[in-house]
Amino acid sequence: MKRISVILPIYNVEKYLGECLSSILTQTLKEIEVICINDGSSDNCLNILERYKKNDDRIIIINQKNQGSGIARNNGLKIAKSEYIAFMDPDDYYYDENALFNLYQKAKENDADLCGGNFVLVCENVDDCNIKKEEREYKETTNYTFKQNFLGTADDYKSASWFWRFIYKNDFLKSNNVKFPKYKRFQDIPFLAKSLSLSKNIYFLNKIVYCYRINHKVIKYSREQQKDILLALKECFDIYINNKKYEQYSDIFTIFIEMVDVFSSYIENEEIILVNQTYDELNLGILNDSLFPKKCIKNLKRIIGDIKYKRLLSIGKYFED
Repeated sequence: MKRISVILPIYNVEKYLGECLSSILTQTLKEIEVICINDGSSDNCLNILERYKKNDDRIIIINQKNQGSGIARNNGLKIAKSEYIAFMDPDDYYYDENALFNLYQKAKENDADLCGGNFVLVCENVDDCNIKKEEREYKETTNYTFKQNFLGTADDYKSASWFWRFIYKNDFLKSNNVKFPKYKRFQDIPFLAKSLSLSKNIYFLNKIVYCYRINHKVIKYSREQQKDILLALKECFDIYINNKKYEQYSDIFTIFIEMVDVFSSYIENEEIILVNQTYDELNLGILNDSLFPKKCIKNLKRIIGDIKYKRLLSIGKYFED
């Protein structure tokens, strides 16, 4: 059996694909398979994949019409034969050649459902982004960096993001039917929400394993994508509330507000209605539950209390000053 299946959805990333593949294939953990799903790329991605496959038979290529990264990853999961699953975005790369070995070793030693490491933000043009500032902001709002090695649970992971920093036990995903929803955007967040909520143990590794590229593309969300993002976040709310994962619920609420802020510059009446409907459907009554941590309630009230969000969402009715 292979140790890790690295699942790689690919769509029009010819500029970065070679660096990504090289970082996977040069890992010291050799017992891997690299499942590359070419999601209808119209650039040179398929030629790059075929060239790398000639030199390394661990690469598996699946060609499909463009359906989005969620469906692509699910198609990879269907054929993955390894003990653990890793996911990588094709414009990212591993921090060093020991990244997968370090994750796999600790996952096996501790029989972990998930094992995750640290990551760094990478910007092509340092003049265009302040990485240190972004890192500081992330660290202030999440446990962005695992400061020590330890075996814990989902309660030790305060964030609702960064699914690619983990590897996942294949049997765990299969037995719990954990898959990516068919949204065009934010498919990864419900996937991580379900994985965290159902996992019994998670190993947190104080080593950098992943390099996440930022500020290299401009994203403008279509109306369909806006709706999918709201639906994905609503799904996460339900997962976390049902499983009493209140820390992650708080972080998802922050993401919800941030995305509405992103939409606000070009949002139309139909989307404003959808935002309000999504908000109305949330089980906000949980905020009065004695089980809900007071610090989470305070954080949610602070976010909701921002005047511009109140105006956009018309949500002042939910909380008294």
